[in-house]
Amino acid sequence: MKCLESFLKDDLKIDFTSLKNHEIYACKHFNGLSELLLNCYVYPNERQLQLPTFPEADNHTSVVDHCIGFMLSEKLYHNVLTFGYRIGFNENIGVGLHCDCVNSCVAVIKSVPWQLFRDVFGTQHFVNLIVNHSLFLYGEECFSQVSGDKISNSYCLAVSQLGKPKRRLNDFDAPFKVSSFLYKNSSGFEHKRILPSTKCYGFLRDSLIEGCPERISGIITHQIDTALHKLLQRHHGGIKYLQIFNNLCPRPKSKDHLDAQTPKDQVLKFIIVVLEKLVTDELFGSKRNKAAVFRYVSKMLNLPLRGSLHIQEITACLKVKDFLIFRPPGDAFSRHDFEVANFLMRSFTSWLFKMVIPAIISTFFYCTEISSLTTTLFFRQDIWNEMSLPFLHDYLDNFMIENTKCRNHESYTLSKFNHHKVRIIPKKGKGEFRVIAIPMKGADSEECKVFQQNFRNVICPVQCVLEYLRNRRKTHFEKLYSVNQIGTHLAKFKASLLNKYGEIPKLHYLRFDIISCYDFIPREKVLSVIRKTLMNDCGFFVRSQSYYDTKKGILRTRNVVNGCRKPKKEEVYIDNVRTFFVSADDLIHTVMTELFQSALSFNGKCYLRKTGLFQGTSLSALLVDLVYDELLEHYEIFHSSKEDDTIVLRLADDFLILSTSELRIARAREEVLNGFAEFNAEVKRSKLISSVGKAPNQELSFCALDIDIRTLEISKSANSLGVAEIQKTIIGKFYKKLLNIFETKLSYGTASLSINSPSTVLSQLELIASNVAESFARSFEKKYAKSVSFPMFFERLVAAAVRSYREFGNDDVFILQIQFAIANGFLAVVSKRCVKFQVIVRFLQCYSDELLRSKVSNR
Repeated sequence: MKCLESFLKDDLKIDFTSLKNHEIYACKHFNGLSELLLNCYVYPNERQLQLPTFPEADNHTSVVDHCIGFMLSEKLYHNVLTFGYRIGFNENIGVGLHCDCVNSCVAVIKSVPWQLFRDVFGTQHFVNLIVNHSLFLYGEECFSQVSGDKISNSYCLAVSQLGKPKRRLNDFDAPFKVSSFLYKNSSGFEHKRILPSTKCYGFLRDSLIEGCPERISGIITHQIDTALHKLLQRHHGGIKYLQIFNNLCPRPKSKDHLDAQTPKDQVLKFIIVVLEKLVTDELFGSKRNKAAVFRYVSKMLNLPLRGSLHIQEITACLKVKDFLIFRPPGDAFSRHDFEVANFLMRSFTSWLFKMVIPAIISTFFYCTEISSLTTTLFFRQDIWNEMSLPFLHDYLDNFMIENTKCRNHESYTLSKFNHHKVRIIPKKGKGEFRVIAIPMKGADSEECKVFQQNFRNVICPVQCVLEYLRNRRKTHFEKLYSVNQIGTHLAKFKASLLNKYGEIPKLHYLRFDIISCYDFIPREKVLSVIRKTLMNDCGFFVRSQSYYDTKKGILRTRNVVNGCRKPKKEEVYIDNVRTFFVSADDLIHTVMTELFQSALSFNGKCYLRKTGLFQGTSLSALLVDLVYDELLEHYEIFHSSKEDDTIVLRLADDFLILSTSELRIARAREEVLNGFAEFNAEVKRSKLISSVGKAPNQELSFCALDIDIRTLEISKSANSLGVAEIQKTIIGKFYKKLLNIFETKLSYGTASLSINSPSTVLSQLELIASNVAESFARSFEKKYAKSVSFPMFFERLVAAAVRSYREFGNDDVFILQIQFAIANGFLAVVSKRCVKFQVIVRFLQCYSDELLRSKVSNR
């Protein structure tokens, strides 16, 4: 990438001494041309077009418009200059080019400095520059892209040309996902529905062989038909599903909440026994293949909530030659035979894991998770219904009223109510459940498109405006938006205490949360708070903008309200042009629709709320944040005071107050226990933790973050970090994902010197490194560990940790300690599997030895 002046001289070989309109160039320091030549950077596009000829006499604006029309005709829909423009083809329309949304990039290109540039260097050079090159203007320590293909996308077809590919049963690229058997409620254990009738073996066979690149002989087709017919006969006649189920997964003695779940080892035994009886040996090919499949059934059940499993990983453990059913009889096994057998093996495996096993699981078990955790739980369907239905009926009686005005609960367009399915999630507390409303997107694909269009054009802009209103409001407390900010706010509080007292004084605390905050929040209060935050605003412009982080190589797209988000240093700004206007009336109308026209569909009826909000709807979390911000502003006990030093933290319905004043905490505790009548909010007395009247704890947990009250240091425990399993088959993507996980865990702030001591930082870094190493080891548990790229990945891991430290210092000895802590954390995990990871263990040992030598030499 070169600056524009260097590009003209070096690449286009333009002689600056013999320019047309040289007098304009001579005054470049006064007319803005010099700034353009030095601050504009040029990069050639991947696709270079043959340019049309433009008359020099044309005015500058018409030349730019012609360029945009030319790019649209060449289908350059991803060029930032074409955003918001369309070509009219109707003969009644006089002008071909139409602008739907104002494009700021076009405004820049049409400005006076660029007009002077065209006058000096000629129209053809100007046109070549904006059509065949990407231009970036540098100003205020950031770049703005004003022409060329949008970053990270060199060329893209028009939306109308992008059709969804037809999904096939044997789509090998799509992984198996845990979601295929989650939240599927049924009654009666209707096992007949697991597979179609015996007459449908031909349909199954056609589904399995569809898309095979090679011709399949009639002999193989006949063998497949025979095996599938036998499988369907076994399913419908020979397998006593319920007897096996009740023997291996008996009803639990306790029906109390989480104690009623079925252990995973029992679920695994049941599935394996069913597969043994259902799938013939010839479809597995061999005992070795069968054992490999059963190993992956076990892995499948232990996947986290959002986990997935690639079919290629399973088939890599299977021997193609053993599948005699997928090859012609005899010893001959040509390349053609191998291609056919390999395709059919992958197709059968894909069908087994994506269709059959999830159908078996969801027929007999209701699969869910504990609220806020990622472990999958299995409940017998009858036990789950006995637990959840009484709770749901009580919930409907207490909080809902039947909607007698609605006659169409399935349709999105024919009903004025927005319907939701109910999902019940068990909480950790005994007998507690969380009710989540899942939006219903319509009765067919057309209604689904209308739903998505409304979400994009109405709901998303309103979400952005509500976030903007919350951000804009000045409050007596520091607003929290994520767990990652807790450390930052505590660090500021700690710094102010050290500055005032020279040490951390004795702190008193109060932690509490609200009972069922979504169910009890007054809807009238929601509307009054929004009207209050609107002040005198008439409307808001929500504009799509992209920001490319040049350090991390990440492109993020954001909807920005009223231009409130400015590019950061070393970011490239891209205007995506798409703009929505949300008036104050539009905002209130959308919120009222959410409050009063959201319905819960259950058992052929739909229900409206008596009060409160549905958790899980598009706006509910934002509305709760706005109301609870108002709660903290309304009660003076939460305000700052000159008499003491206090910090108030709130994330969702979890509250924490730390103060140097015991009296303030005592008063706050008393007020909290009385409840907040105006907001219809009461606290969970069983979960309220206070230092009043008893010896204070040395540690306090808040949003899975451990806080040392004496030192105000924060930490994460090994259990709270969780271990991610990565299902990336490409090694480069795998290491990139692993690095992202490491950086995410750093973002909690536990490895920051702004709040923690060096010893705590090093111990947390070692813990995070060992956690990432555990993800690494688990992901390679059944695969060959490719160690060639590991040193480069490890260096990037260390660089990320060092980069976060350099914000606070530049001590070479401490940097060595950081490197040593990360190496130790990794080594502690991979050395337990030293045979499998022997090359990596050797690298880490050499790395640690080198660090020790560096440490000795620095003394």
